[in-house]
Amino acid sequence: MPEKKSKKTSKKKSSDKAKKLDRSKLHHISLNDKNSDPEENSLRVIIVLIVVIILVAVGGAYFVKNIQKQNEQPENVNEDQNQNEVVDLNDIDTEDPKPLNLEPTLEDIVINDVVEEDEKAENAPNDEDFITESYEISNETETEYILESVKVQPYETFLRVNFTFNNETTESEEKVPYVYANFRDIVSEIEISFDKTIGDNSGFEDGDTLVLEDSVMSSIVKSRRSSEMKLIYQLKISEITGYYLQVVDNQIILDIKEPEPREVGVAVLDVDEEEVTEESATDEQDMEEETDSEEEDVSEEEEDTVEITEGSKQITSSVEGNVAGIKGYSYDDTSEAFIYRLLLSNDKIPNVTSSIGSDGKVTIKIKNLSLDAVATDEEASYVDFVPNGVIGVQSVSASHSGGTSTYEFTMDSKMDYKVELSDAKDKILIKFMH
Repeated sequence: MPEKKSKKTSKKKSSDKAKKLDRSKLHHISLNDKNSDPEENSLRVIIVLIVVIILVAVGGAYFVKNIQKQNEQPENVNEDQNQNEVVDLNDIDTEDPKPLNLEPTLEDIVINDVVEEDEKAENAPNDEDFITESYEISNETETEYILESVKVQPYETFLRVNFTFNNETTESEEKVPYVYANFRDIVSEIEISFDKTIGDNSGFEDGDTLVLEDSVMSSIVKSRRSSEMKLIYQLKISEITGYYLQVVDNQIILDIKEPEPREVGVAVLDVDEEEVTEESATDEQDMEEETDSEEEDVSEEEEDTVEITEGSKQITSSVEGNVAGIKGYSYDDTSEAFIYRLLLSNDKIPNVTSSIGSDGKVTIKIKNLSLDAVATDEEASYVDFVPNGVIGVQSVSASHSGGTSTYEFTMDSKMDYKVELSDAKDKILIKFMH
């Protein structure tokens, strides 16, 4: 009996040992699996790194090749251009480049700023063609026009201003509008106006000024009194020499005689784009007023004998008898007022009174006059302001009798007015306030 028990026990131990061996095998297999994963991962990392290095090398080589190609390309292009003689960069003037503009600027207006020979001018005037009075070119059609350009060209014996037009009605035979040249010798100015002109492509804006350095015409100004249907240009002249107005095809040509022949090739024009003086910009000042400060001051006795009454409606002077005189007149229409000036011929200040009628007309009476060049005893004077673009004041009629002159102003409607003396006391100023 003991032996059987012993065998049974031994068999049981063998079975347990076998089981332990099986777990050991399983454990050994598990260890082998764990050891194999790091090796595979390391291999994969190495392969990826090799691929990345290859890509970086290829990309770097391509980048370096492109850089070298770009550096070599300008040289090749320049070499080809030089060999074919297509472009020479040294011949290109890059100084003062001008921007492209659809409309001409003031610089574009000057087609040539140097004096040219008279022979080069088409339809050049003769000496007998020049006049010193107002002149008009009629046009009774309803055609509307556009001013396309204004050109200035100096010649030896005259200066030319060329106005070119385009009409809006192709059937019209009239190629230029109605033109009125108002020769104002008192203020040294030729004012030229164009009716039924609805546009201005010349580059001039209202108040713009083209200044000439050394010429009989000191400047050309586009008046601020220009309107939708009328253009007004003012040509300031340094001397009263005469002008000639003519029509050539669709051009209005105005030639102003130079007092002395000019030297060919000398520059005379200077475009001034900066802000112009108050006189030029607003058309409010008489050119003769620029010399007021240079004239002699009137004596204290004369100052004490002149009084401008309250409201500036009359001037009271202590002069007796007909000793004062009027040698001429001028006028300007500004945004603030219409100014009518009577130029006194000596240092005597006349007595001035004024009144306004029920119809709105203003009557100015000037006494103590020995002469009046505007209205004489034999002939009255009448000026219509409407054709010249004056706003509000229609006309003035003047008459003279027995040492007293009467000036009657007709307005569109009743306007406030003033009667004053200029600072130099050489002008009577009659102002109608807008």
